[in-house]
Amino acid sequence: MKLALIGQGYWGSKIAKECYALNIQTDVFEIGSDISGINPKTHDGVVVATPAEDHADTTIRLLKNQNNILVEKPIAQNSQELKKICNAMEKQKVMVGHILLYNNLYKQIKPLIKNLKYVHVRRNAWGRFKKNITPILNLAPHDVALFDDLFQRNPLSVYSHGVKITGNTQPDVVYCFLDYGSQQVTLELGWYNHEKVRETNFVCDTKHIVWNDLDKSIWIKELFLDENKRQQQGPSHQLHINEDISPLQNQIKAFKDYVMENKLPISNLNHAKRVTKIVDALEESYNKGSKICL
Repeated sequence: MKLALIGQGYWGSKIAKECYALNIQTDVFEIGSDISGINPKTHDGVVVATPAEDHADTTIRLLKNQNNILVEKPIAQNSQELKKICNAMEKQKVMVGHILLYNNLYKQIKPLIKNLKYVHVRRNAWGRFKKNITPILNLAPHDVALFDDLFQRNPLSVYSHGVKITGNTQPDVVYCFLDYGSQQVTLELGWYNHEKVRETNFVCDTKHIVWNDLDKSIWIKELFLDENKRQQQGPSHQLHINEDISPLQNQIKAFKDYVMENKLPISNLNHAKRVTKIVDALEESYNKGSKICL
């Protein structure tokens, strides 16, 4: 397989490194380079790792040359942009880089999530303040993609509330609430925290499954209510997993299997449409200051 990689910034450089580890020949193009010559005769597929605001335009330009494309998240800034991408497609294969779905830790957690009641996500960092994108569009697609795979349905409603601390046009912290009926989800997203945090807590009826994506750990904590509704704590234990293959390698391999063997990936275009719809609703809720029903 031979790939073209558009963008060689922070994430693009990681993609190039993983392609090298997988022995995939990769030609790297800087943002703004002439990409008109990239086509199925020169490359089997293209990875778009440009800034989010450029994803739709670059993807549409590549689709006009019949390229198969892996677009890093978000595939588009909104559903209107995604519709333009779909209108430019013929028989090309397009997938989106929702990296959590390709994490071996998530694959190990998923079968253990039973009788789920509540999910709380903290996705915070310090610095790298954004002026042209909210924490919702920048960070929420990761988790919304995971919920799409986990719940297999849209939430009934969503609500977002943001806090502006630095005085920039965009909020620095956003709190999101997603109502799935029998399950509730809260997201804490932003770049004004004293430390970087990537933690998801799945609250089941008799245990909490705590996934820390920074230190690559999974803790199973036996926490439950007894017949008198009193909190009880049982034993806790940590799961261990072989992380020889990175989530990004898994994602690139899924794209390769899609292009070369027609194996539909988890983060396919229909999945991307659902995720984009929910992220749109979260953005709309923040802008309007009200709950949005889906």
